[in-house]
Amino acid sequence: MIDFARLTTPVGDGDLLLEPPPARWSELSAANAAALAGAPPGSRPATLAERRRRTRAALGFDDRTPLIVVGHQPEFMHAGVFVKNIAAASFASACGGSALNLVVDNDVPRSPNLRVPVFNEPSVDLVEIPALPVRAGIPYEHLGGVASDALARVADRTRDLLADAWASSLMPVFFSGATDPGADADWVGALSAGRRNVERKLGIGLRDLRVRDLPWHDFVGEVLRRRDEFAGVHNVALADYRRTQGVRGGNRPIPDLTRRGDLIEVPFWLTRPGATRQRCFARERDNRIELVAEDDARVDVPLTALSPPCDALPRVFADAGWAIRPRALTLTMWARVFLADVFIHGIGGAKYDRITDQIIRRFFGVAPPAYLCVSATLRLPISGPPRPTSGLNTPVSHPPVPTVRELRFNPQRHIHPDAQTSPLLQARAAAIADAVRLRFDRPRDARARRAVFDHIRRASEALLALRPDIVAAARAAEASSAESARTRDILTDREYFFALHPRSRIEALVRRIDALIRDRADALGN
Repeated sequence: MIDFARLTTPVGDGDLLLEPPPARWSELSAANAAALAGAPPGSRPATLAERRRRTRAALGFDDRTPLIVVGHQPEFMHAGVFVKNIAAASFASACGGSALNLVVDNDVPRSPNLRVPVFNEPSVDLVEIPALPVRAGIPYEHLGGVASDALARVADRTRDLLADAWASSLMPVFFSGATDPGADADWVGALSAGRRNVERKLGIGLRDLRVRDLPWHDFVGEVLRRRDEFAGVHNVALADYRRTQGVRGGNRPIPDLTRRGDLIEVPFWLTRPGATRQRCFARERDNRIELVAEDDARVDVPLTALSPPCDALPRVFADAGWAIRPRALTLTMWARVFLADVFIHGIGGAKYDRITDQIIRRFFGVAPPAYLCVSATLRLPISGPPRPTSGLNTPVSHPPVPTVRELRFNPQRHIHPDAQTSPLLQARAAAIADAVRLRFDRPRDARARRAVFDHIRRASEALLALRPDIVAAARAAEASSAESARTRDILTDREYFFALHPRSRIEALVRRIDALIRDRADALGN
């Protein structure tokens, strides 16, 4: 199982996290498949196993072929995320299975921009290219069609910024796929087509499945039928996680499922084109389940539609003009129990799925299937400003420059007495002595103490007004430090779109992961 102590972001450029070590992956995958698909006839897990077989069959997968599943939003993912796809495809190839990528198009975009770092002598800048037509609260699946020249404009701007690095990157391959006339007409389809084109060129065999197309209505039906039980199990698992992990706050890492009178919140979103996604509440009314969204929109689901197989549910929602979609933990719960032989998480998902483990155990009555965690750090080879050098002989040392705050509160440390400054320094010192005396002799005399503090402040301001050169030097030093920190952050950021990297580096990453996964005796991670 996962060693959670190891789930930290890889630090060095090129570092990998594969947890557990690849030597155990086949064993865990086989154990998951046997536990979920091999339940004895007549038992409750056997019913679950039958739904699992039906789910996999709907997607063209049988019980004999290992199925490795990953998933992520259709965004400009960085290499630390893309490495999950590489690992899934490599592992599936090594064990004679298939790899499936869940395109989480029911999520709301976090940023509409493609971030591109650029060296503009003498500094490094971060340019954000608007790419997606984002509207607050609107999921990816409802972003609408792609204008014929929209992606072309993004490609042209990126090419200009990358200059000579464009040809050696994977961006030409990505945009070639994203703008292919055969790609789906919406933004999710275009971005996914671009990524798949890169994967094909890299030899990564991975099939996509959009969340909007999930064959998951048996799962929806069971949760709606047992909604009161599910909400209780969900909230207990959350409380246990918060207690064991020292998490404070009722909304972290996710909110509890709430109740509003006879309405019980269920772990789904209700969505429709042009509208923000809505939390979903359920109650039973006259042989039906009434689903209520936050804006009081309603979907009536006949109780008969909740008995497996729940093949009538898609039509119920289509007729009502709404779609039902999973939340984050709900999606991985369904994928782990009803679909995958093994699911591959990133670091955040792996940590939070400890909550899902408890829900699976208590709600479905089976041991939660093991999962994997894969991540990486890959930094762009960005040219940065040259480091300053001192003389060729003895290094030149300079006294430290005080901060502006230090000058404001302790000008006496940095301003030498002379004919102009001595009276102010003396007056300030006397006021400080008065402040100390008042603190002990008249601690409740707020007016007197405020007057003394104002005297100290005015003396400090007068001193600094006499030495504007010191203040200017402090401000310049702080600005230079802030610029250095900004440049360092840009140069070391690991979250740039993976296709911005040189193709040779991503190809080397693919070969390395493939070697680690295929070599069962490799000691990485032990």
